[in-house]
Amino acid sequence: MNELLERLSSLDLRPKDSANLRTGLRSFLAGVFRADLEYGGVVRAWQEAALADTELGQMQTAIASWTEARILRVLQHLRKCPQARPDRELPAFARMMDRHFWSLLARSYSMPPGDFDREIRMAADVIYHYLFCDFRR
Repeated sequence: MNELLERLSSLDLRPKDSANLRTGLRSFLAGVFRADLEYGGVVRAWQEAALADTELGQMQTAIASWTEARILRVLQHLRKCPQARPDRELPAFARMMDRHFWSLLARSYSMPPGDFDREIRMAADVIYHYLFCDFRR
């Protein structure tokens, strides 16, 4: 778990500017999760151990707060885009997405690669639709 956290801390979480925000979000999330796939079993074992051990549970709470804050910074960065909706509740959304991402990573080791990729695309689409106005109606 320490190795995964070190890797996560070194990630550049600044989404690249893209002419197509939706495509850019999909590429960004796919890139962030690409190397994390090898840790799926570790994450699942960690989560199960944290449920049974108070000290690990406290560590898990601290880890979740840290990753949630990182996601929140990404969302705040995205909200600066001209098409962004100004009225979104970013802290709660960051918390929800953080939980989803940890769950997805914990399930990744038992998922066919196509299913994992599809869930990453869908998560990017959820973020896109929550944050941005879609002018293609």
